[in-house]
Amino acid sequence: MKQLAWLIVVTACASNVQPVGPKPQFPAETPQPATTPPSNKNTSAEEDDVPRFADLLTGEDAGPSTGEHTGEQHPRNFSGRISISGQQALNQSTLTADLVVTKIQGAYMTGMKRCYREYLKKDATARGNVEFDFTVNQMGRMLNAKASGFASELDECLTGLMGTWRFPIPKDKDGDPTDTSFRITLQLAPA
Repeated sequence: MKQLAWLIVVTACASNVQPVGPKPQFPAETPQPATTPPSNKNTSAEEDDVPRFADLLTGEDAGPSTGEHTGEQHPRNFSGRISISGQQALNQSTLTADLVVTKIQGAYMTGMKRCYREYLKKDATARGNVEFDFTVNQMGRMLNAKASGFASELDECLTGLMGTWRFPIPKDKDGDPTDTSFRITLQLAPA
């Protein structure tokens, strides 16, 4: 039974091997004269290791070196979901709330999730809304960025991130660069 389990694992692993790069070209082999007759005993490492590795697969004879549970707590994987629940441009320009949300979701969501994940380590059930108020200036940079409405620690982390964000330059109806203000609401929930 142990040998069968080992062969199944070896076969499964071998069937998933994918070649990388071009197939190497080798010169044609020339037959070499046999110096010693082949032995009838199989000395392949795979067969010799079957009993040793089968114990790992079947769980028999498991001790501390094979992963026996020691009662040690494994760190919990803290993760959360962040979704946009509201968006509003407070004045008119070529930079719309939809464009801002698309940029936030595509470029800045990872950093926001990192802040939330860190906060979840302290309070694994933390959920709620965060409101972003900010202005994008004539250079596409953030002014007066502020995250609020959640715990102050998370709000500060998010506000710090917002200061580094960049957006396309907003332009007024005449095509001149202008400042545009936004209010974006995020909904945060543990995963």
